[in-house]
Amino acid sequence: MIKQVVSIVGWDTDPETKQQHWIVRNSWGEYWGELGYFRIVMGKNALGIESEVAWATPGSFTVDNFPCNEDGSNCGADGNNMKAMSYKDPSSNPALVKRRQLRRQAK
Repeated sequence: MIKQVVSIVGWDTDPETKQQHWIVRNSWGEYWGELGYFRIVMGKNALGIESEVAWATPGSFTVDNFPCNEDGSNCGADGNNMKAMSYKDPSSNPALVKRRQLRRQAK
Protein backbone atom coordinates (compact mmCIF):
# COMPACT_ATOMS: atom_id res chain seq x y z
CA MET A 1 0.00 0.00 0.00
CA ILE A 2 1.36 3.41 -0.98
CA LYS A 3 0.90 6.02 1.70
CA GLN A 4 0.83 9.66 0.74
CA VAL A 5 0.09 12.91 2.53
CA VAL A 6 -0.44 16.26 0.87
CA SER A 7 -0.75 19.71 2.43
CA ILE A 8 -2.47 22.64 0.79
CA VAL A 9 -0.04 25.50 1.37
CA GLY A 10 -1.66 28.25 -0.69
CA TRP A 11 -3.50 29.19 -3.84
CA ASP A 12 -2.87 31.26 -6.94
CA THR A 13 -4.38 32.22 -10.29
CA ASP A 14 -2.83 31.29 -13.62
CA PRO A 15 -2.12 34.64 -15.33
CA GLU A 16 -2.98 33.28 -18.80
CA THR A 17 -6.11 31.21 -18.13
CA LYS A 18 -7.31 33.08 -15.00
CA GLN A 19 -8.00 29.62 -13.49
CA GLN A 20 -7.52 29.45 -9.73
CA HIS A 21 -5.57 26.52 -8.31
CA TRP A 22 -4.37 25.16 -4.99
CA ILE A 23 -0.64 24.92 -4.35
CA VAL A 24 -0.03 21.57 -2.70
CA ARG A 25 3.03 20.02 -1.05
CA ASN A 26 3.44 16.31 -1.65
CA SER A 27 5.00 13.98 0.92
CA TRP A 28 6.97 12.13 -1.76
CA GLY A 29 9.76 14.73 -1.65
CA GLU A 30 11.49 17.22 -3.92
CA TYR A 31 12.19 14.80 -6.76
CA TRP A 32 8.46 14.67 -7.56
CA GLY A 33 6.42 17.35 -9.36
CA GLU A 34 7.60 20.96 -9.02
CA LEU A 35 10.28 20.33 -6.37
CA GLY A 36 7.76 18.38 -4.29
CA TYR A 37 4.81 20.68 -4.99
CA PHE A 38 1.97 20.55 -7.50
CA ARG A 39 -1.00 22.64 -8.56
CA ILE A 40 -4.56 21.37 -8.69
CA VAL A 41 -7.64 23.15 -9.97
CA MET A 42 -9.64 24.98 -7.29
CA GLY A 43 -13.39 24.69 -6.85
CA LYS A 44 -13.87 21.37 -8.69
CA ASN A 45 -13.01 19.00 -5.81
CA ALA A 46 -10.41 17.35 -8.06
CA LEU A 47 -9.14 14.12 -6.45
CA GLY A 48 -11.41 14.91 -3.48
CA ILE A 49 -8.97 17.59 -2.33
CA GLU A 50 -11.74 19.92 -1.12
CA SER A 51 -14.06 17.35 0.45
CA GLU A 52 -11.46 15.21 2.23
CA VAL A 53 -9.60 17.96 4.04
CA ALA A 54 -8.59 18.45 7.66
CA TRP A 55 -7.02 21.60 9.07
CA ALA A 56 -5.62 23.08 12.20
CA THR A 57 -5.77 26.64 13.42
CA PRO A 58 -2.78 27.75 15.50
CA GLY A 59 -3.48 29.31 18.88
CA SER A 60 -0.60 31.35 20.25
CA PHE A 61 2.86 31.21 18.75
CA THR A 62 6.20 32.92 19.18
CA VAL A 63 7.77 35.41 16.80
CA ASP A 64 11.40 36.47 16.51
CA ASN A 65 12.40 32.93 17.39
CA PHE A 66 15.97 32.05 18.34
CA PRO A 67 17.62 28.87 19.56
CA CYS A 68 17.54 28.35 23.31
CA ASN A 69 20.34 26.78 25.30
CA GLU A 70 19.65 23.19 26.28
CA ASP A 71 18.96 24.28 29.85
CA GLY A 72 16.77 27.20 28.66
CA SER A 73 18.98 29.76 30.42
CA ASN A 74 18.89 32.26 27.56
CA CYS A 75 15.14 31.99 26.99
CA GLY A 76 13.89 32.99 30.41
CA ALA A 77 12.01 30.56 32.59
CA ASP A 78 8.92 32.76 32.43
CA GLY A 79 9.16 33.28 28.65
CA ASN A 80 9.80 37.02 28.96
CA ASN A 81 12.47 36.91 26.27
CA MET A 82 9.98 35.60 23.69
CA LYS A 83 7.27 37.69 22.07
CA ALA A 84 4.03 35.73 21.70
CA MET A 85 1.15 36.44 19.34
CA SER A 86 -2.28 34.89 18.91
CA TYR A 87 -3.70 33.75 15.60
CA LYS A 88 -6.99 35.36 14.54
CA ASP A 89 -8.94 33.10 12.22
CA PRO A 90 -9.95 35.25 9.21
CA SER A 91 -12.95 33.02 8.49
CA SER A 92 -14.59 34.31 11.67
CA ASN A 93 -15.09 37.68 9.92
CA PRO A 94 -17.39 37.04 6.89
CA ALA A 95 -17.08 40.63 5.61
CA LEU A 96 -13.29 40.28 5.42
CA VAL A 97 -13.55 36.93 3.62
CA LYS A 98 -16.03 38.38 1.10
CA ARG A 99 -13.77 41.40 0.46
CA ARG A 100 -10.78 39.10 -0.14
CA GLN A 101 -12.80 36.97 -2.59
CA LEU A 102 -13.91 40.04 -4.52
CA ARG A 103 -10.31 41.30 -4.74
CA ARG A 104 -9.11 37.94 -6.09
CA GLN A 105 -11.93 37.83 -8.68
CA ALA A 106 -11.05 41.34 -9.87
CA LYS A 107 -7.46 40.29 -10.72
